Amino acid sequence: MEIGTGIFLGCTVLAISFLFIKTRGVWNWKKIALWALTAPIVLAILILGFVTSVDAWHGRAKVITEFKGISLNEKFSDVLFNEGDFEQINDKDQTSGESDEKEYKNKIGSLRVTVLKGKVINLTYFCNEKIYDNSSVNGISCGDSGQEITDKFSSKMLVRCLKRGSENDKYVDSIRVFDTPTYGVRYVLIQNRVKGFFIAPEEKISFSKKWIECE
Repeated sequence: MEIGTGIFLGCTVLAISFLFIKTRGVWNWKKIALWALTAPIVLAILILGFVTSVDAWHGRAKVITEFKGISLNEKFSDVLFNEGDFEQINDKDQTSGESDEKEYKNKIGSLRVTVLKGKVINLTYFCNEKIYDNSSVNGISCGDSGQEITDKFSSKMLVRCLKRGSENDKYVDSIRVFDTPTYGVRYVLIQNRVKGFFIAPEEKISFSKKWIECE
């Protein structure tokens, strides 16, 4: 302990002792001591409660309309300007099933956008398995399990399986989607781990020809 600190603490103790001697017949020192002990505890509890509430507020599920800097209904020309080049996917690789819709992917292929009349109508993101990918949507991250999604969304979630005979039939038994239409998000799981996200309006998530109720 430094000399200055020792002098300060000594003076503080002397001051409190002097004050106690002069006021012990006037002040209720038991209440003062109790207050001095409990006040920091109460303050700490209040701060902890506030921090917990803020974390819960920020972590709450919400409707998702934007991901990786791209928003639904955004002009595709603005996407190209802000994010760089996207290349159109060949017709045979198209998954939308709608002739007027066009699908594009970024250079590394992790992000796809479907465009209709010059505007983005949905987004698809594939988790990067070569590096640690902490991308998340509504608190669910790449690599999370189906149980974690169930624990978070419970009754607001639908589990669906890939319809047999679709273009990805070889994955039919190992892939499922956990849909949360209320929030506009579909979580794609392979072998019970999140491998991608699909962001779209509620009606697009709710009704699907490709995904059906699991048998």
